[in-house]
Amino acid sequence: MKTKNIIFGLILLWAACQAEQKNQINISDINAVVLAKKHQIENQLNAENEKQCIFTSLKKALQTPEKVLYLDLKHKKLTKYPEEIKKLKNLEILNLSFNQLTELPDGIGDLKKLKELYMLKNRLNKLPPSIQKLTNLEILELSENKEFTDEKSLHYICALSKLKELYLNNMNIRLFPECFQDLRKIEILSLSQNNLTAFPDFIFQIDNLTELNLADNQIVEIPNEISENQKLKILNLSYNKISEIPTYFQKLKNLEEFEIANNNLISIKNPVFHLKKLKYLDIEENNIAKEEVLELKANFPNVDIYD
Repeated sequence: MKTKNIIFGLILLWAACQAEQKNQINISDINAVVLAKKHQIENQLNAENEKQCIFTSLKKALQTPEKVLYLDLKHKKLTKYPEEIKKLKNLEILNLSFNQLTELPDGIGDLKKLKELYMLKNRLNKLPPSIQKLTNLEILELSENKEFTDEKSLHYICALSKLKELYLNNMNIRLFPECFQDLRKIEILSLSQNNLTAFPDFIFQIDNLTELNLADNQIVEIPNEISENQKLKILNLSYNKISEIPTYFQKLKNLEEFEIANNNLISIKNPVFHLKKLKYLDIEENNIAKEEVLELKANFPNVDIYD
């Protein structure tokens, strides 16, 4: 999007210069030139996308189904999963975010080569058993399916042993199946805006976890087991009910970003002083004394501290 805006700006400047050279700046002429150039560039971008096997139209994708690796159908106002997608046997990335889909069909399991599935902000209430067949899946984004009610169907995710990123934000989930502990390859886990009152136990079994988001829950304490996640680099616990950072927190030697804004903290310095790789710290909207904040800033001159 940023690239398109820059290109559009350059087109506008070019058109103005062309008109100025002719000593007759006419707004309608400039608009016509800009529109023509805009369409030309959009066509070039679409052609380039197709070369890279990226399609934003299912109709076009079905013309050469064997070439399609990435199908992007977000914001298409879909209310039903297009069954024709199953013809795209080589599909690796499928984005159906920001639609009105209420279910995924059993046919989703036929996409054997699928590596990334994005279903952000739909109306799913459950997952189909066939999702277990997506054994090459590495990224699963299901956030903001607020009508999700069948927590038992979360068990199907446990079969996705290659999963590296899992996003289940804002889905009213309270309990996660124990088998989530088998998802040992997960590196990024995001469970914000659910109804969690504690850290889910399975988290401490994920050895490769580097990024964890548990913001906007009802968590009251950081458990001792967090020290098991030695590879953790990014941790977001903002908007919870945490009142203390325990001493064993200092074992997270690789932590680079720590967000714990809008909690009930009165002190933070002792454990945090030991986090030598820290680059970013957000402690806004807590009850930490100004003196302690100043001491933190003095000890971490190269850390971005937000208070």
